[in-house]
Amino acid sequence: MSEEQLETTEPVAPETTSDLSRGTEINTEPQPTAQRPEIIPEKFWNADSGEVNLEDMAKSYAHLEKFASGKQEEVREAVIAELKTEAAEGLPEDSKGYNLPPLMEGLTEEMVEENPLTGWWREKCHATGLDQDQFEDGINQYIQFAQQQQPDIEQEMKNLGENAKERIQAANNWASTMLNPEQFEVLQQTLGLSARGIEVMETLMESSKQNISRANTVAMPERELDLSQVREMMNDKKYFDPRFRDKDYVRKVDEAFGRLQLSGKL
Repeated sequence: MSEEQLETTEPVAPETTSDLSRGTEINTEPQPTAQRPEIIPEKFWNADSGEVNLEDMAKSYAHLEKFASGKQEEVREAVIAELKTEAAEGLPEDSKGYNLPPLMEGLTEEMVEENPLTGWWREKCHATGLDQDQFEDGINQYIQFAQQQQPDIEQEMKNLGENAKERIQAANNWASTMLNPEQFEVLQQTLGLSARGIEVMETLMESSKQNISRANTVAMPERELDLSQVREMMNDKKYFDPRFRDKDYVRKVDEAFGRLQLSGKL
């Protein structure tokens, strides 16, 4: 072999191949999963693929944009309608559908229904969406308050004394002749429930009797008295003694004395 041939001969590179049978090395280590960026909410992140769920994110953005661009009133109305629907559940169809609570002895449903406040409370409960329990609570609260305002009848009877029943009967008899039925009922429910009230009625009774007596005296004057009879009457304790002074007796004497003066018989 000549020297030229040795100089031009180049080493031949080994033949390469991708065939697995020829020992090509393959990287079998697991690739790292992408981490969710902090600016991406978790509900829009697909942890399996390590990608952002763009479709859900776009829908959410569109909904937010719709709300922010003048749809607040629609959302508000929808919320209010939903709340009203929830509040109406379990309510009666109208205010008459509420039932009265169990009442104590001596108090009837008719008595409660006749009170105008009961009807007002029914309307108020239905208009504001209050349920049956709240309606009953209001009725019970009012009954309890009304009871606290009532006087102790037994104690008032004791305050009137041993003849309390007779005094009350006399006052009622007088009031029934002086007043119409409605006025008499009001008087019974006010003055007629306390000892002080009965005393006031007795004062009115006495005043009425005196007025009738004076009217009869004016209409039918007594017989004329002479001077000796008038003086004799003046010597009575009912006229001059303050301890036994009788107003009607004093008035009769003074009137008789005045007539004698006018007639010139003094």
